[in-house]
Amino acid sequence: MLWVQFLPGLPVFCVVSPLWSRRGDVLVVKNKENKLAEITKQQNAIVRFYRETLGELRKVSWPTRAEAINLTIIVVIVLIVMAIILGAVDWFGFIGLDLILQH
Repeated sequence: MLWVQFLPGLPVFCVVSPLWSRRGDVLVVKNKENKLAEITKQQNAIVRFYRETLGELRKVSWPTRAEAINLTIIVVIVLIVMAIILGAVDWFGFIGLDLILQH
């Protein structure tokens, strides 16, 4: 027998054929030799990707609100410090090149 399992909740569109019959959510299809064969429908790659992604996201240990706020504050402080350091290096480089090029 050829069994094709439909996803629950999805509308089913199928062509009426003397080789096909329906048993609930399972489609039974006869093969060329007029014998019944059993096969499972492969999931669409995109559907499988999103199901696996959701499964992985359920395993993630999410931070609490307080942890997220503290980490955000740390990132902003590091960003400001690095901007000041980079600005100072740029300014000293500008002053140094200006002194070299004036002479």
